[in-house]
Amino acid sequence: MSLEKFITEFTNEFWTVIDGNTNDLLLNELSGGARISFIFHELFNNGMKGIDPFDQVKDGDIQTILYNSSGQTPSLFVGSQAFEIIVKQQIKQLEEPSVKCCQLIYDKLIRILGQLLQKIVHIHATQDCNDVLMGPYSKPSDVSLHSHYTLIMPLLLNVSP
Repeated sequence: MSLEKFITEFTNEFWTVIDGNTNDLLLNELSGGARISFIFHELFNNGMKGIDPFDQVKDGDIQTILYNSSGQTPSLFVGSQAFEIIVKQQIKQLEEPSVKCCQLIYDKLIRILGQLLQKIVHIHATQDCNDVLMGPYSKPSDVSLHSHYTLIMPLLLNVSP
């Protein structure tokens, strides 16, 4: 099988599984794109709804930040620094459900990739070939996913990690 044909077949099979058009549909559990959709729309959504926006930032804290940002003269508008401090504290609360959602979706995609590789690779292919193809992706990625998140979020929030 040529590399181009292999990649084309693999890509087509991957999208078939994600779109739910596969012949290997399960009766007792969600699979493929349906599982990913469930993770995002149900689990992640419930995680977001479970966050209390006023859990870490109290009215008194907001007033203190506003007073501190205006200095000696009272201001009509909220200063950008005060707003940024409040928003950054709120965004920090989103870290746990976001990382959990990413990890669940990543795990599902890796499972799909493994199933497709087993299906597409010829029967006479050895386990060594599968290990070479899936090796870098089959190792636990908790540390790397969390480290990517902890590096990206401070950059987006313009703070040091």
